Amino acid sequence: MSTAHHLSQYPEKFAVTLTDAVNYCGGQAFSISLDKERYGTSWANQGVHGGSFVHHLMARHQNEVKRLVVQLKSRTPVPGAHNPVGGDSNAPVSEEVYDEIVLRCLADTAKNVLGRTAKEKKGLGSAKFSDDITITHNDSDYMKKHYKNFYKENLAVEKLGGVG
Repeated sequence: MSTAHHLSQYPEKFAVTLTDAVNYCGGQAFSISLDKERYGTSWANQGVHGGSFVHHLMARHQNEVKRLVVQLKSRTPVPGAHNPVGGDSNAPVSEEVYDEIVLRCLADTAKNVLGRTAKEKKGLGSAKFSDDITITHNDSDYMKKHYKNFYKENLAVEKLGGVG
């Protein structure tokens, strides 16, 4: 998102289109302050440890996943609403051509998006994968200043999958 935000500041140079690998929008990342004496650190960022739950589902349903077809669905955020799989049913179907593209995803996802081309093999063929923890910030005041990283009732989804 940071890359998209910064490129969008120069509309005369860049047209920014965002897509996601999952069939739903959202999530809310956050940071919290901690008692350093008790926990050994003064902050913690919410993150994923052990990989996305999607990988566990894929491992369990490997035979079905092999038949997966990728499709893009347009989405328009609606505060307080959640449409997990339908997309915007009235959005026009279109094809887009890009001069350049930024893939901000895991290397194995990028390989799947790009397909088995010579460029893919050259650029991503030697990528190694690991399950690790990355600390990107250690200053909760910085996070508070630049991001909406704490729960805000007016931004939260009221119902999820018809339940709420």
